[in-house]
Amino acid sequence: MCGECLATYESEIDDAVQSASCERCGGSIPRGEFEIFYESGQCGWCEHMTSKIEAGDEPIWSPEKNLEAKSTRIITAVDFLSNKITPITDPRLIRYLAEHPSEVMSMSPREFEEFIAELLKRMGYRTRVGPRGADGGVDVFAEIEGDVGPELVLVQCKRFELSRKVSQPVVKQLLADVHDRRASRGLVVTTSSFSRPALDYIEERKYILSGADFDKLQAWLRKLKGVV
Repeated sequence: MCGECLATYESEIDDAVQSASCERCGGSIPRGEFEIFYESGQCGWCEHMTSKIEAGDEPIWSPEKNLEAKSTRIITAVDFLSNKITPITDPRLIRYLAEHPSEVMSMSPREFEEFIAELLKRMGYRTRVGPRGADGGVDVFAEIEGDVGPELVLVQCKRFELSRKVSQPVVKQLLADVHDRRASRGLVVTTSSFSRPALDYIEERKYILSGADFDKLQAWLRKLKGVV
């Protein structure tokens, strides 16, 4: 379909996306995951988890094995398949990670993106996770209606080992995305820290760029732990 024809159906596509919901978790379908929904009837996360379970693959982080007995029902396979619990969004996960923050490292990069989207949602933002694809794109779109007008925050998520710092080029690329999409701010969230050039770059552009390192992420978890 050419661009001219696509524009004709743009409103119908928007209506279809807004009315769509995952057959498994009941959540809304991000526009970037509509192709997955069309094929499976599920959101990207549920389709991913269903495929892993059907293939008999265990995720790197297994709640049945790694959590305390009282917490093992956070994301068990049985609960997932029976629709009892929505993965990532379960408030018990936030409480557990607030007490055991190093477990964040056991998430896959995609799971980390979903988790950051959920944290921002609990901070009052409307969020959607970007489509799967090559690294370098926007991982999470976060919108909020502020007192002085709407704001759009573009989020880049980096689930790095503690020894691997986020470099300046990563931050520069996000700023380019912010300008290209005319967003309000760019935010890089990481499980590690930032290099000195990256920190200096963010500080020089502090009204349009932000960085959240592992310490900041832990502070978010501790704060949200008291309200979930």
